[in-house]
Amino acid sequence: MKCRRTHYDTLIIEKKKWDYLAEIRARTGARTLYINATPQGVYQFDLGALEAPEWHWKALPDKTDFANAGKVHKLCAFLPIRLAELLLV
Repeated sequence: MKCRRTHYDTLIIEKKKWDYLAEIRARTGARTLYINATPQGVYQFDLGALEAPEWHWKALPDKTDFANAGKVHKLCAFLPIRLAELLLV
């Protein structure tokens, strides 16, 4: 589960996380869920039900909650929150 301090209409996922969950799904047949909590609720994306998103390089903090966290380039996509199931408000 990814916890966010701000609510956005799209939620970011790193390609390495997408690929890791896709590999688990392919190997085990398990349903792979990407869950995000924002101040407006907890949202669940069923990654196996989504088409692969468009990937972009983005400069993001290396670490979220540590001092002196530098920026690194990460391959990411933005998942529209309208494709998620709202689990909890």
